[in-house]
Amino acid sequence: MKTIHIHIANYEQGRFDGILSKFAFKIRDELEKIKGITVTVSEKPNPSADINHHINYASYQHVKGINTLMVTHIDTPVKIENLKRGMKTADCGICMSDNTKNKLI
Repeated sequence: MKTIHIHIANYEQGRFDGILSKFAFKIRDELEKIKGITVTVSEKPNPSADINHHINYASYQHVKGINTLMVTHIDTPVKIENLKRGMKTADCGICMSDNTKNKLI
């Protein structure tokens, strides 16, 4: 079985370790429980990973491969524009709440 490399791009890492870092490391901890998955976390995307999951959409930097965006809340026009820009090249946006999902669909 092929190992899948998932990389979590935690853009706040190294600057401060807030709620987004907690999300990043909790996701890593849970994914590492799945056989056949290798998970790395750093402050920038990893172009050699099969999947880059970006925490969060506002700082998204596209790399080759599959890119997913963590979508927290969309409560200003600037955030809507950031998400629209990211979704032009991202493969998937993952909403963290039904409220955010319902605002977007």
